[in-house]
Amino acid sequence: MNKIFISILLLLMNSMLYAQKTVSIGYENKQAKDVLLDIQKQYDVKFSYPDELVANKVVNLPYLKRSLDDVLFELAVILHVDFVHIDAKYIYLNESSTKAIAEVVVASYINKGIQKENDGSFSINTKKLESLTGFTEADVLEGLQQLPGVVSANDNATELNVRGGNTDQNLVLYDGITIYHSGHLFGMVSVFNPNTIKKIQFINNGTSARYGGRASSIITMETATKIAKKNTIEAGLNLISGDVFLDLPIIKNKLGLQASFRRSYEDVVETITFKNSEHQAFQHTNIKDELFHFKDYNVKLNYLLDDTNTLNFSLIHVDNDLENDRISQTNNESYFDFIDMENDGYSINWKKQLNARSYLETNFHYSHYRMDYDSKVYDSSHIKDEYLKNNIIYDKGITSIYTLKANEHIWRFGYENSYKKVSHFIKEFSNGISYDLNYKNAAMATHSIFTSNTLKHNKWTLNYGLRVNYYDVLNKVKFEPRFVLNKKINQNLNIQFSGELKNQVIKQLDETILSSLASTTKVWLLSDGENHPIIQAKQLATGFSYHKNNWTFDATIYYKNTTGISSFTLGFLNPLDNTIHTGIQNNIGVDLFFQRRFKKFNTWISYSYMDLKDKYFGLNNDAFFTGNTEIKHNLAMAFSYKSNNFKTGFIWKVRSGKPSTDLDYDIAGNAYFDGINDVRLPVYQRLDFSATYKFKTSTKTKAKLGLAIKNVLSRSNIINTAFTGNNTVHDPIRSFTQISAGITPNVLLRFYF
Repeated sequence: MNKIFISILLLLMNSMLYAQKTVSIGYENKQAKDVLLDIQKQYDVKFSYPDELVANKVVNLPYLKRSLDDVLFELAVILHVDFVHIDAKYIYLNESSTKAIAEVVVASYINKGIQKENDGSFSINTKKLESLTGFTEADVLEGLQQLPGVVSANDNATELNVRGGNTDQNLVLYDGITIYHSGHLFGMVSVFNPNTIKKIQFINNGTSARYGGRASSIITMETATKIAKKNTIEAGLNLISGDVFLDLPIIKNKLGLQASFRRSYEDVVETITFKNSEHQAFQHTNIKDELFHFKDYNVKLNYLLDDTNTLNFSLIHVDNDLENDRISQTNNESYFDFIDMENDGYSINWKKQLNARSYLETNFHYSHYRMDYDSKVYDSSHIKDEYLKNNIIYDKGITSIYTLKANEHIWRFGYENSYKKVSHFIKEFSNGISYDLNYKNAAMATHSIFTSNTLKHNKWTLNYGLRVNYYDVLNKVKFEPRFVLNKKINQNLNIQFSGELKNQVIKQLDETILSSLASTTKVWLLSDGENHPIIQAKQLATGFSYHKNNWTFDATIYYKNTTGISSFTLGFLNPLDNTIHTGIQNNIGVDLFFQRRFKKFNTWISYSYMDLKDKYFGLNNDAFFTGNTEIKHNLAMAFSYKSNNFKTGFIWKVRSGKPSTDLDYDIAGNAYFDGINDVRLPVYQRLDFSATYKFKTSTKTKAKLGLAIKNVLSRSNIINTAFTGNNTVHDPIRSFTQISAGITPNVLLRFYF
């Protein structure tokens, strides 16, 4: 009896000893099996489990001191297992009795680097992302257009219309910095160097309560926070620009530096790729033989204060410059155009691990956007026509979020304070008559509190939250509830329901009638509660995802209602009506995705349908009409082949033409309109090809060679019709059509040192 008592006492003492032991431990993208082996060594324990229980599972844990209980608690959540103590040393792993559904619904969506999460968002790991079909290297924003429900109605890289929403309704964040100008070469290339970005998150429904300020989608881009073990240098050149990327450890395991620089070289050598892109951007303008270049650079500092504190500093600079000065030989007129568009920003992020189950993250961000546009037409020595536009934004803020993991819950509580100051100036002078639109130094502070919870139980996952915003200038409070409910029917099938309400107080003025380049130089302005009310969007969506044996089928149906939209584009309907019109928008749509993966082949099809209707008060007898961004049917089909270091593929896109307003003339030659967006442009079709090959140039150097051909069949797609003039009584209406670029090749050569 005494022996039994002593044995039990020793066992309890041994258990207490191991429970009290703490070890500084952490893992990044490490296989679960290797993690368990390491924990066995660190804590002197032994695990027993069936291999399939942890097969293909990856563990990410920040470095900090943990007890064995802390480690096992976190691993139980990550691996969805129960740890059963046989005694103080031997531990058996079981499948969790309260196992939540997997975080990832579809692990390979379009490509290996894209995952669909159980909250409906898409997570894109750029380091694992194989080159998307149609690209030599993935353009961050253009690549998103391969996802269902995402399209550029104007056929460029950066003007994304997500489920019918305008481009300005997308919140774009780079390491927490708000980006207001996301396109080089007037939207033909995104400003984000894909080689600097580690992770992208795209959210088009059921948005987390931590994000606010935009009515449509959220696009977050994050650069690496890990300090490099050794110097890494990359350099690349294509037919548009060249870039270099550095990742350097300054202090071993303490301080790291990342930096990149990219610049176009059209002002030195003009390639066919750049020439075709310019043609699409500058057609129907006076811009010819211009001097144009763009550049961007990024800097990132990662500092590890200790095992529980990390500090990150990020900086981004984006710049586009154009100067055009020429004399026409046919009419003796001279033309001058000057455009300068810049977006600068920086952010400081501090993360504090409070204990094994909670952490605090605080982010300070600042963004400055400036756009200057001056276009003049001279007749002899006098100004015949002039168009001026200026827009300046100062945006700064701070966000702090507390996260707590408790059993099956992940709670988040946060506060965000943001301050925006905006000014713009628009002036048109034509035939001796001028039109001015000034909006100087408007400012608004927004205070937001938010909370969210992720609840996982059995086969259910519920993400729900509430965001409350107070706008000081408008003296308004807006509530924004959000939720995503996911149910795992079986190992292969998931169903989902989501809903959200979001508000937006900064937006772009749609005034394309004033300038042929206005679609990419729109001015930003703040809501004033009258001509520019707060945009409010409500969205409900439901769908399912099925994945089995390399087959994937994904379907979503949604309804969106957006109020507070405003437009100046419709002024041509009445030269005496130059007021801002406000209205509402309704959209019902379906997004479908089908994929089949083989060992070396991958093929997928995406299809989207939408019925988008706008109504502006005081126009069209207050009746609904087809919205400008409605692409009724949008179909994409892709096929790719990959073997070792070689990959090639095709992608074919076919979609309905944009809605357009038909211009008619009476007997006297006066133009008039029967309706708004009452006709549709011809069907759009484009076939793209790409091929990449990776190889070694030495024992320490690797290289990548790529070829991409956009619009292989050189189809002349009509992508838009626009009208200028009629802003004043004596200003005649002028219409023009925009044609997409013809066959456009691009070649890439990139070295990895």
